[in-house]
Parts: sequence; C-alpha cells; structure tokens
Amino acid sequence: ISGYIYIKNTKYDNPEAARLFDSADFVLIDGDANLLPWTKPATTLGLFFKQCKKCNKSLFAAGFAFYMLIYYCATNFAPVNVVNGNGWGSKLEEIHKFPTMGIPQGASFLDNETGDMYAYSSEANQWVPSENTGLHYTRNVTATAVGQFVQNVKIYRGKAKIRDINDVFKSNQNEAICYVKKSYVQYWAFVGVPQRFLVSAKNAWDPHPVNVTQVGSVGSNYRSLADSDRGASIVEHQHTLAVLFHVDTKHIESVTILNP
Repeated sequence: ISGYIYIKNTKYDNPEAARLFDSADFVLIDGDANLLPWTKPATTLGLFFKQCKKCNKSLFAAGFAFYMLIYYCATNFAPVNVVNGNGWGSKLEEIHKFPTMGIPQGASFLDNETGDMYAYSSEANQWVPSENTGLHYTRNVTATAVGQFVQNVKIYRGKAKIRDINDVFKSNQNEAICYVKKSYVQYWAFVGVPQRFLVSAKNAWDPHPVNVTQVGSVGSNYRSLADSDRGASIVEHQHTLAVLFHVDTKHIESVTILNP
C-alpha cells in the first residue's frame, strides 16, 4: 500500500505514488476487525486512509477500517504511542500503578473503558487528558455511570405480533443482527437489503453511542445508518461508507451493500 502514499518531504515523497493514487476511482479497505488504528502495525494503512479522506476518495471501509473512520472523526488521526496493554489499553485505575520512569516522549495511557487517552507530562510528572478515541473495549465496560455512558443506548424496536417468516437469528457469538434505521431503508446503500440481516461480529471494540468529532478538522459528524445491539454497525462520513463487519459470502447482505 506504501506505493500509493504521497507525503512531501518524507520517505513517501515519490511523485509516481501520487499518480497511482490519483488513478484509483474507488478504494476498498477490509481486514482484521481487531487491528486498532493507533497501533504500530496500522501505521502505513493509517497514512493511506488519511490520504483518502484528505483527497475525498470514494472509500468503502470494512473491519478495522471502520475503526479508522471513527478514530479519524474523533482525533483527526492523532499519532499516539499507547504504552499500556500492548496498545489495547487497560482500566483507568491502573494508571496509578504504571511506572513513570523511562516513559518515552509522546507516550499515552489509554483507558479502554471510555476511550480516553492521557499524555504523560514530564514537567508536571503526571498524566493529563489528551484525546478520546471514539471507541471502547466492550469487555471492559462496567456498570458504573461512566461505563453506561459509553455503552450503546437502548434502542426501541417494535415487536411484531406474529413472527415474521423472514426473522433472522444469531447462530453463534461471532454474529450480530444489523438493523437498518427506518429513515434509511430506501437509502442507496441498502437497495436489495432487508431491514434486518446477519453480519459477522468478531470485533472486540465498539463505537461510542455519541459522536466524538473534531468538526473543524474533519468536517461534519459521521451519521449512523444501521446498528446492532452493541452500537453503530454502518456509518457514513462524506465520501466514505464504513461497516464494522467483514464482507463475506456467508453473510450475503454484506456483499449486496458493497455492490448496490
């Protein structure tokens, strides 16, 4: 992917890369649903993703690329070095146990229950609030007031009096039921797609139920088009359509969305 990245005065300063990038009419990114955008393995893909957004490329983002969009909207893809939990963060209470000796410049502590990041200030010898990722590690969300804030808001869904022959049911924990919001049933992305359908759900992280968006940096908030019981599953931001699940033939509606 580095052959398509062009950034002046860096190792990516190759005009041929800019030409190749300009020749692409459409970009699709899909991959490991638990690759986090602020971690080192995602660095090159993060640069490519941000370039797509800067140039208003038509982009379909699936799996980990969904995280990239949420993180981009929340922080404008702030470069951070999360030093706790091997990049996955940990609970905030552990910040007081974290050794401060030898902490590298630009280090951040991630509270993965709320998505809050804390940058270490060597002058003040303490961690100070810096960013919010817009994402939370669902397994660590507790029943506290803070935990409830980042969990998905309960959404009322009317129950049919008679069971619909087209009802869908999860067969295992790696699946979720995706619900297209009523106001978007006729949207272009959902042509030929039922209002409820099964998708893969191997993600350990979910977006907050509220938009944490740097409007001045990235434009208008993303909007949620469809959700599951855990949170937003399909969102749109400018020229990007992002889905939290993988596109696979086992879940045929995911393929239909890609080819409306």
